[in-house]
Amino acid sequence: ELLYGIRAVTTAETTFTWVDDLDFLAEMRVRPYAEMPAWRPPTPGNEG
Repeated sequence: ELLYGIRAVTTAETTFTWVDDLDFLAEMRVRPYAEMPAWRPPTPGNEG
């Protein structure tokens, strides 16, 4: 909902690509709280 709300109030043409493959994110060097501010990789005790 957060992402769609942000998109609704901007004029930028925005699309989302949902990725559930953590290896892909690592290969693309996506860093939590940097390139992907709302994502954190699972760590023991913080899954989900």
